[in-house]
This record gives sequence, C-alpha cells and structure tokens, in this order.
Amino acid sequence: MLTIEKVIELTSNVSGRGDVTADTVFEELGLDSSGVLELLIEFEILLDTDILNEELNLYEFEKVSDMHRYLLRLVSGE
Repeated sequence: MLTIEKVIELTSNVSGRGDVTADTVFEELGLDSSGVLELLIEFEILLDTDILNEELNLYEFEKVSDMHRYLLRLVSGE
C-alpha cells in the first residue's frame, strides 16, 4: 500500500525540502510541471507500474495529497 508518508518522503527527496506535508503545494516546493513529472517517474520506478499515459494531466496535481490520491487510484485499478 502506498502511504501518504511515502509520497511525502519521495517528494521531499526530489524537492530537496524537509518541510513537506500532505497539504504542501508543489509550486511552493519549486516543482513546476517538469518537477512533478520527475516525481511521477520516481513513483513509476518505485511501484513498477506505468503511471505516465495520455490521460495524465500534470496540472491536476496541486498538492502532495492530490498525487497520493491519483497514485492510489492507479494502483487499485480504478
């Protein structure tokens, strides 16, 4: 199961910031769409699943919790 803590940890690693919470906005971390894409690639490797597809809209991810919800839906097959 992918926990919010794991998403926070990886987001912190990619952004180089230690003050990440579920409500942190990616833009506040200095992560633009390229940074969010890099983060999604890290999760793709971690989860060993295809995350990047034609339906993906990077602008849906405002907060860390948004990415967590997306990843949970993806791995649950919804």
